[in-house]
Amino acid sequence: MYEATKNILISNVRICQSEAVVRLQFGPRFKQILTQRLWVFLLALSIFSFSGNAQSTILPFGEYMQQVRQNHPIGKQAELLESQANANQRVANGNFDPKLFGDYEHKTFDGKNYFRIGEGGVKVPSWFGTEFKAGYNWNNGVFLNPSDNLPTAGQAVLGGKITLLQGLLIDDRRAALKQARIFREMTEVQRQQLFNDVLFEAAKAYWDWSFAYEIFEIQKNALEFSETRLQAVVSSFEQGDKPAIDTLESKIQVQTRQLQLQEAELFFQNTRLLLSNFLWTENEVPLELTKEMSPERLPLDLSVDIPLEVITVQNDLMKFHPDLRSYQLKLSGLEIERRLKAEKLKPKLSVEYNLLAERLDFQNGDKISGGENNPALLFQENYKWGIEFSMPLFLRQARGNLQLAEVKMATTNLQLSQKRQEVKNKIEAYLQQMNLTQSQLRTTEEMTENYRLLLAAENVKFRIGESSLFLVNSREQKLIDTQIKQAKLRATFQKIKIGLRQAAGVLK
Repeated sequence: MYEATKNILISNVRICQSEAVVRLQFGPRFKQILTQRLWVFLLALSIFSFSGNAQSTILPFGEYMQQVRQNHPIGKQAELLESQANANQRVANGNFDPKLFGDYEHKTFDGKNYFRIGEGGVKVPSWFGTEFKAGYNWNNGVFLNPSDNLPTAGQAVLGGKITLLQGLLIDDRRAALKQARIFREMTEVQRQQLFNDVLFEAAKAYWDWSFAYEIFEIQKNALEFSETRLQAVVSSFEQGDKPAIDTLESKIQVQTRQLQLQEAELFFQNTRLLLSNFLWTENEVPLELTKEMSPERLPLDLSVDIPLEVITVQNDLMKFHPDLRSYQLKLSGLEIERRLKAEKLKPKLSVEYNLLAERLDFQNGDKISGGENNPALLFQENYKWGIEFSMPLFLRQARGNLQLAEVKMATTNLQLSQKRQEVKNKIEAYLQQMNLTQSQLRTTEEMTENYRLLLAAENVKFRIGESSLFLVNSREQKLIDTQIKQAKLRATFQKIKIGLRQAAGVLK
């Protein structure tokens, strides 16, 4: 039915053209007028073929996006996040740094040296909750505690302290280091999320700019055509072929087109300014597009091929999608916090053991036992050890903290489930919207061609006096509206393709 109607229209246009050729035989004056209007008709066909005028300076979409990736301030923010992660890990590693220690105490009274007591050394914490110690003690004086008596030249000490219950499997230092490593991974995910969002907004701004440019070209061509038609109508009026009312209607049509062109130009300039928000130099200086710059024309490619990376993400959302990875890493951090809180339920039990020496000589067992030099006696005679134990009676603080940690994990798990469903549905919605937009574009393409044929036929009928200027203007406006609709759908199609990648988290 559609093809038959289309063929009838084309046949009617040819019949009207043939009729016009026949009427050329009736006189040179009619031939001159019809030739002038035929030229107007051909001009209309060339204008509404929607080819547009080429611009001298074009900013391609690919180069624009590369510029955003390289110089947008969001990249600097991502670098700051990485620096923050490095600083956090350095802080956590600092908990395992060896520490020098020392103290000195001296008391004199009434001319008497009560005591001088000093100690210095180094402590080295380890990953397994054991802390090693190497030090040197000295003291002298009249009023020393007998238990503090040392060899005259002082005493070296080697020893360590180990936790056996609370802190054996995990403690604050190990938890902080593990969380710092997780935060480092989260930084990379956050960096990907930041780029994913800013590139999506930048791409939408570009295709809005391209859409505005298409509207501007459509309105500019429409104005040129209406001005040419006004001249033709005025010429026909002067020769007595058209009434004066047609010249007034043509003039109003030109004025309408002028207003529409001004609105289109304003829209084009505003989208250009919005696009400039995403353009920066390497030195963080904002760039502004000049009025001479123009975008790529909206692509005619309507393929809906799904990118491979989007398919990969669809197959394993939890592994590849940055938003879901962020929740997983957060859960890993909360699990470390939960383990640490659960560790606090255990009693504190620590054992300390120190080897003692005569000054720096640990091989002095024979001097104590009176026998041969036997280093094994060192562990039997020259040592100091102790044990420390504590435990709250009700454990209310520890149990409360553990309960809070478990609530956090449960909440985050629910958020992860919700986010996973949202991501899945968002990707599916983009795929459906892409297919629908593709179908709408095909329909509008056919509508545009049909409206172009109707306008052509109406122009021919107007030339031979079988139509009115009102009908011509109406056909023309329908064609313009359809062209704008088609341009909008093409811009929407490009934004949907970008949105699909953004929803999958692979726009980086």
